[in-house]
Amino acid sequence: MSKVIEVLLYVVSAFFFYIVCIIAFVGEPGVSKKVAIMAGFSVPAILALMVGVFVGRPVHWQRSLGFVLVSAASLSLLVVGTIACIVLDSETQGLISPDTLHFFSDWVSGSLCIASSGFVGALLIHSYGSSGRSEVA
Repeated sequence: MSKVIEVLLYVVSAFFFYIVCIIAFVGEPGVSKKVAIMAGFSVPAILALMVGVFVGRPVHWQRSLGFVLVSAASLSLLVVGTIACIVLDSETQGLISPDTLHFFSDWVSGSLCIASSGFVGALLIHSYGSSGRSEVA
């Protein structure tokens, strides 16, 4: 039962990290408000991750954190790619007004957020795998 709770907490954590990456693309409220909102959504992500690590096996925290970050970055990339395809498609450009996705305009910080999450997650997974541990969880 503890494994189910651990996985559910990791899913909750990945969801909140995904929300943080998506909020990074929003360009409207200004930098300070956006950072505050992102920090607010980071708190439940970190709490769920920490509880998930301690419910499971704290020895494997690097692997768990790595998979959560890579999963969140992958889902964010999928959603952003879908939105980009919708915006760039000539058929949908006639159906939606140009201002519909105007709030989704900070591509630099959003891309940096996804790239850094994915990179740190992959680095954690790689460091866990290269540390010589051959035990399967």
